[in-house]
Amino acid sequence: MADKDWGQGAVNNDVNWGKARFVSSLILPNAYGWGGIYEKTWTGDTNIIGVGKELQQENADYYVYILEQEGGNYLRDRIAGEFWLNDVNRNFYFWNNATNRAIPTGSKSFYGTADTGWISITGGGDGSNWWGCGMYVGTPGLVYSVSSSYKFHIAFRVQQRVPRTEKFTLGVGGSGDTVGEITIASTQSGLSADYTFEWGTSEWHSIEIPFSLLQSRGMLTGQPHMYNQNYLYFKGDAGSAANLEVDATFWYRES
Repeated sequence: MADKDWGQGAVNNDVNWGKARFVSSLILPNAYGWGGIYEKTWTGDTNIIGVGKELQQENADYYVYILEQEGGNYLRDRIAGEFWLNDVNRNFYFWNNATNRAIPTGSKSFYGTADTGWISITGGGDGSNWWGCGMYVGTPGLVYSVSSSYKFHIAFRVQQRVPRTEKFTLGVGGSGDTVGEITIASTQSGLSADYTFEWGTSEWHSIEIPFSLLQSRGMLTGQPHMYNQNYLYFKGDAGSAANLEVDATFWYRES
């Protein structure tokens, strides 16, 4: 079977690492990530070209929350933690004024190889109260160990701006129900935040959060492990709103 060009992803890292393109002799079903089961088996050769340093680390331990099938294929033997949703002990919940949102027609994933498989939500639709949603783990729990050499990679997109306060909080869970929180706002809002990106475009934007920052905000790792708690969440204050898409979410260790 001839290689297929799966297009390019709009990858905006701090450094422009080029266009994302996967080629494979056999494409597996897109079942990796949001609401699906990752197919651990892989057939044929899977290569990655110009995606960026975040997937190029050799002998690195990846703890994966959201990622398309081809990205999972490429990382295959380097995934140390399977944190993606399985609708059994790892579920996605909406709280107070947040709802699931259909992925806009024609959209592609962060790495450009899938048209499903990432989170798409509307938060603060009526603007009258706070909103929130996130990944919750029951039992058995999740165990991971990250340190100063790790970074938390996450990609966002807001294709349609909502004319309200454009800011939300990201929470990354740690052991013993600890959490590290950072704030993210649109560049157009002029609001103070830890990170900003442009809202209202069809392009994905990624950020990389150092372990040290989340640790300084209260996140701990090690024992006891994460169970019966939220391990990744998004929330906004009253008056805030976002049609938010989230993809390519994982811890990785620089070689």
